[in-house]
Amino acid sequence: MSRPLPAWLLAAALAFGCLGCSFTTATGFNECSNDMQCGADKVCIQKFCIRLPPSCQRGAGVYTDPNRVAFGALLPLTTSPDGGSIDASERANLNALELAVDEGNQRDGIKGRHFALFVCNTGDDDDTLKSQAAFLANTLESPAVVVSGSAATISAANILTPKGALVISADATSPELLGTYNSDNKLVWRTAPPDSLQAQVVIDQLALFRASQPQLQKIGIAYVDTTYGQGLSHELQARAMAAGFTPKTVPYTEGGDPSAALTSLSSFTPNLTVLVAFPPDVLAIVGGAKSHPNLTRLGGNQWFFTDAAKDPEILSQPAVLAEIDQSYGTSPAQGAGTEFSAFRDRFEAKYSIDPESYGFTSHSYDAMYLLMLGAAYASSNGQAITGTRIAEGFTKMSSDSGTPVILTPDNFSNGVSELQAGHEIDVMGSSSDLDLDFNAGCPLPSSSPYELWQVRDGGFVTTQVIKPTGS
Repeated sequence: MSRPLPAWLLAAALAFGCLGCSFTTATGFNECSNDMQCGADKVCIQKFCIRLPPSCQRGAGVYTDPNRVAFGALLPLTTSPDGGSIDASERANLNALELAVDEGNQRDGIKGRHFALFVCNTGDDDDTLKSQAAFLANTLESPAVVVSGSAATISAANILTPKGALVISADATSPELLGTYNSDNKLVWRTAPPDSLQAQVVIDQLALFRASQPQLQKIGIAYVDTTYGQGLSHELQARAMAAGFTPKTVPYTEGGDPSAALTSLSSFTPNLTVLVAFPPDVLAIVGGAKSHPNLTRLGGNQWFFTDAAKDPEILSQPAVLAEIDQSYGTSPAQGAGTEFSAFRDRFEAKYSIDPESYGFTSHSYDAMYLLMLGAAYASSNGQAITGTRIAEGFTKMSSDSGTPVILTPDNFSNGVSELQAGHEIDVMGSSSDLDLDFNAGCPLPSSSPYELWQVRDGGFVTTQVIKPTGS
């Protein structure tokens, strides 16, 4: 009977990256052949049960398959690594990822090879994210990882792409990611369009408002001082000036005291304020604005929101809701894809949540389908599934002359077969038609509509779907 390796010896092997040295060969010892033979907090690697990092767990997937395709997800599911409050929007995005994984596995994955999604809660902490990304790249050797947010995507890419892992995000919208895509060997992708498009949509709408409100001239731009907020505020300011508005940008610290920002904004006396903010800061800023009468509705200020604010949390405080009722916002359109209604029905049936209440659920769903089909292409002719091969597969999915493949469960097997046969396909998602721009790693402007949404009757109503100017 074989005896297990001493704990110190296995620890040394892990510390020095020697999993590939395979002590199993020397000893003949097999602790596991699949993940289910390990504890719930472990993963089977090189026939040993290795503990997952803190806040990482097995998500949707088939874990009895020793040859499973191990995708990763780095998501801020709570507001801090040690707990904090749950981020309902990120939870909805995870639900969309897992729905897609389950649907792919119900079709037997890649002709019998199944998918598994390892989920890590970053707690919105950069050090935690980097540690988890290192595990996914070095130990799990995941070929592709889903990451949430622009700053997190850049940070994770610095660790993952040198190892050949592909990074994809459903909600990273910073224009800065174009440079990241090109500098990281085209291994950084996203299913949401860049904020340069959203900024144009916002300013175009404000110009339409001005036609009936001639006094609408001074535009405040209050933005969260992060990669996301910095990029979008810059684009908004440039386009506002070009449209003849007088803009003023005011940064604030995420989760911090907004008093100084509100004082600066109040001194400008805006006619309308574009608020680039996540839900907790929307509540803090709109709630705090009551101390500055000229920032309230009665004082002549209107609020306009960007994509990150579209979350039921901003409707949770009666005083804030009364102030923002009838206010507008923009986000990449949820209902623009050919199969959004079918996706929404399946999502609601499984999770009892309307995916349209959040900004990027359909983009998350489409991102996972792209990864699964990319892995199918990568594995053709018995080749290894790597990030580089998945990225190559993405370039086979936006051919106007290719076989149309709608990203739904009943079309998945056909997409797998077409790609493995060496054929190009033309994917159509729930978020958009997903004509991918291979010079930018995201959908082309022509397939990137935005929705104009309004706070109305205690909820969100989509009033219009808009194509960005010039697309």
